[in-house]
Amino acid sequence: MTQDLHSLAERVDKLERQNRRLKLVGVGALLFAGAILLMGQRSPTNTVSAHEFVLTDDKGQTRGRWYTTPDSTMAMLDMYDPTDHLRLGLMSSGTGATITLFDSKSKLPRGQLSAGERDSALWLKDSKGFSVWVGNAYLETEKTGRRQQTSAASLALFGQDSKLLWSAP
Repeated sequence: MTQDLHSLAERVDKLERQNRRLKLVGVGALLFAGAILLMGQRSPTNTVSAHEFVLTDDKGQTRGRWYTTPDSTMAMLDMYDPTDHLRLGLMSSGTGATITLFDSKSKLPRGQLSAGERDSALWLKDSKGFSVWVGNAYLETEKTGRRQQTSAASLALFGQDSKLLWSAP
């Protein structure tokens, strides 16, 4: 019987050690899972709403504006150079989007990419006034004054006077 008690005591001791290890592993796993869950938690994202956002540089100069038009039909993004001239304008509305590139004095558009529901085009103009139009364009026949819209697969070249020099098709 002593042998049985001794064997039983050894078995109980072994089970108690295994139980302690199992508890430690369980607590460790629980702490690890809790840490993972807590790391996954973050504060809720804040929403900032405004009618206009203004981007300024270190000197306080406006370098960009993101705004909506007063009637809320268009969202606009304007980018300015260091001399406060508008150089890039992005416009988005319910009917399409346009990117406009301006000259160094913000006066004349030098290029435009537009994509709308009915037409899409790329237009570029050099400093001498010559321009190219790829895509939908409205061409006017000089003699008759008749206007026609070209297809998206067209190319038109214009002279300094904005008169059509050549087009295809």
